[in-house]
Amino acid sequence: MKATVIIPSSGRKGTLTGTLEALCLQSFRDFEVVVVDDASAPRLEDRVRPFEARLAIQTLRLGSPVGAGSARNAGAEFARGDLLVFLDDDCIAGPEWVHAYIGAAKDRKHLLAGPIRNGSPGNIYANAYHSVLESLFESHLRDQAATRLPFVCAANFAVDRKQFLALGGFDPEFRDGGEDRGLCVKWLAEGGLLRAVPDASVLHRHDLDFQRFLVQQFTYGRSATRVRRWMASRGFPAAGLESPGLYARILRDGLASRSFARLGLVFLSQVAVAAGAGWEAAGGKQR
Repeated sequence: MKATVIIPSSGRKGTLTGTLEALCLQSFRDFEVVVVDDASAPRLEDRVRPFEARLAIQTLRLGSPVGAGSARNAGAEFARGDLLVFLDDDCIAGPEWVHAYIGAAKDRKHLLAGPIRNGSPGNIYANAYHSVLESLFESHLRDQAATRLPFVCAANFAVDRKQFLALGGFDPEFRDGGEDRGLCVKWLAEGGLLRAVPDASVLHRHDLDFQRFLVQQFTYGRSATRVRRWMASRGFPAAGLESPGLYARILRDGLASRSFARLGLVFLSQVAVAAGAGWEAAGGKQR
């Protein structure tokens, strides 16, 4: 078995089925799928069972909720593949997705990441969210000769299984986000590299409204502060800020789209991120 696709899920409605349908269409077939059921109610077996004739798929049921990072760790321990390929249950992989990661996995020290595109183009809040995420990914492709990245998103990345387990996987301290940043910090500290795989793209389906959008961005800010605190407690160098050039690109792309509503939401997102970071730094109560 060359690869194991690991999908953590807490049983959100409207997700997972489309994710598994897309995996049935992969051009590369030598992979298994492990759906990690993070103690969802109802259980996920009924959603997974229809795919058993089309995929080498298993459900790993956890006894109590542990969060996405620890659920991914459980999937990695259970996996048989040499390459772990992580995917969120609201993402749709293109038909060459697994093949692209297999082709790029030539060095165990490379943590690989593909683009996460907007799968809900009719949702203005998803458009604003992805304008930042995609600008960040693309800016580092342009600036670093197409390969280096500052971090990867846990929704779409691949890593050598032995190296991932030797590093301890995701830190279970991160229950509410930030686990991917923490993993990247540890990976880089051990001399690894984060490399982009442009052909390993997925579509991210985001069902957002105004309130969910702001809460999401506020939570990202809180997670960023937790990561910085975690890094300081373990002696890692402080993380730097993104360059002004990134925000200039976001502004330019927004103006090019002629969507001033999107620009306004991007601005609000950064305000919400800053507010969340400040709230966490000041000892804000857990949500």
